[in-house]
Amino acid sequence: MSERLEGVVRRLGRSQDPPRIAARIGSSLFFFDPREIARFRAANKYVAFQDRQREYLLDESIDSLETRLQAWGFVRAHRSELVNTRNIVALHVEGRSSTLELSTHERVSVSRRRLAAVREVLGIE
Repeated sequence: MSERLEGVVRRLGRSQDPPRIAARIGSSLFFFDPREIARFRAANKYVAFQDRQREYLLDESIDSLETRLQAWGFVRAHRSELVNTRNIVALHVEGRSSTLELSTHERVSVSRRRLAAVREVLGIE
């Protein structure tokens, strides 16, 4: 295979990878695979997520993250919550209130408006 063709194949293979998440701490930029993040939550004008017992803040909006990560198994559970469906272990519905239980033992509220979309992504009728 020619060098040029190998380069094209490598680039195409990379397009199968999810977009990386970049979080700044001071003058350093840290990169994360979103598949390893259980959830993103809006916090004032930032978006926060937890990784290895440390919280990181992003300048990117939760709307932008939802657009970028939807194809990678993320669903908007609430206007302030974006959840990795791979980490959902249970959906609890109590009266008019719904929450998702994550593998990290966190609970995330599901808004009534977003419940149908969450159920659809989870394959629940």
